[in-house]
Amino acid sequence: MPEVAITGLGIICSLGHNKDTFWDNLVNGKNGCGKITLFDTSPFNRNIACEVKEMSPEVYLDESVIKDDNRCIQFALFAFKEALEDAGLHLNDLHEHPAVVVGTNEGGFLSFENVLIHGTPNDSIKSDSGLFHLQLSRIADVICSYFYLKGTAITVSTSCTSSLNSIGIGRDLITSGKADIVLAGGSNTICRLNFSTFCAVRAMEKEKCRPFDAKRKGVILGEGAAFLVLERLEYALKRKANIYAELTSYSTACDAFHLSIPHPEGRGAILAMEKALRLGKLSIDQIDYINAHGTGTIANDEMETKAIKKVFGGRAYDIPISSNKSMIGHCMGSAGAIECLATTLSVFHNICPPTINYRHKDRICDLDYVPNKSRSHVVRAALCNSFGGGGVNSTCVLKKAVL
Repeated sequence: MPEVAITGLGIICSLGHNKDTFWDNLVNGKNGCGKITLFDTSPFNRNIACEVKEMSPEVYLDESVIKDDNRCIQFALFAFKEALEDAGLHLNDLHEHPAVVVGTNEGGFLSFENVLIHGTPNDSIKSDSGLFHLQLSRIADVICSYFYLKGTAITVSTSCTSSLNSIGIGRDLITSGKADIVLAGGSNTICRLNFSTFCAVRAMEKEKCRPFDAKRKGVILGEGAAFLVLERLEYALKRKANIYAELTSYSTACDAFHLSIPHPEGRGAILAMEKALRLGKLSIDQIDYINAHGTGTIANDEMETKAIKKVFGGRAYDIPISSNKSMIGHCMGSAGAIECLATTLSVFHNICPPTINYRHKDRICDLDYVPNKSRSHVVRAALCNSFGGGGVNSTCVLKKAVL
């Protein structure tokens, strides 16, 4: 089976508009949370989120895309473009078009909002590309149209695992021989619809996200996009590409338990992690870091901790574990891609980012969550977890490239 290299990274989120700024802010524990400016929050019982601020789409996008004003599409195109450039890929020079796999679970919500708020479609929704935005299944098509790509185009929508699944599917396209290069990732935005839903179910914190902390009370929403360039290793070596890490394996499993509540003992999470390790032919002793799903909810953090203990046994206490969501919020459909990108950089730089806002030890969540300050640590291989509604659980394994 061919090995898969990660050769390019692109990102936009509350911690930065490029991979270098994002990584610097992440390892320094910067909090991307602040008061919402995208819409009026007075009808709701919460008013904070991890927004993307000071975005200037006119710098990097055509006027037609800016006019449509769909942040989800703008985020995706921005991160996609950076990933291409970071990988040193020139589309005209490639012998075949890359495949594109995009994860999102609310990519069309903004356009739906325009219809609901205005009563009739506004000018952007009357346009062809605006109509595309109304359909989650068309996001990959919009990206391909913008960059004139004619390869495989897939949009994945599996709740909050959407974009990690897109990366896993991208890997499968390469290992199956269906593609040499895949750009995989995801994009998601904060809007009234998803914000009001989390408010209604009382699942959000008031001031800050504090995963694994004994006093945690819920999530903080985030937004953004991330894309990874995946290549057949031999292809990447032939063109002398910079290789950040190898995407060793991927697995997904379902709790088969409840529509919104995770299985208390982490049944699906255990299966996903165990199978990913098995497929990657790695033992528990070879994993040096876990990028946790770590939402900050009581049930989810307990479940993930129990699952990690079940998979790793006593070694669970020796593995640094952190939650990026403490800084970037829960980016929903793009969370997995953003966190997989962060995990890639952890493997590349040998640094475990912190879990900020951690102050109080929990009786059940008692592992090493890299509290408040990043840590230099040799990372030979790492897990990236992503869990979502409906009990879907996904895990990717990344390791250092051996060249």
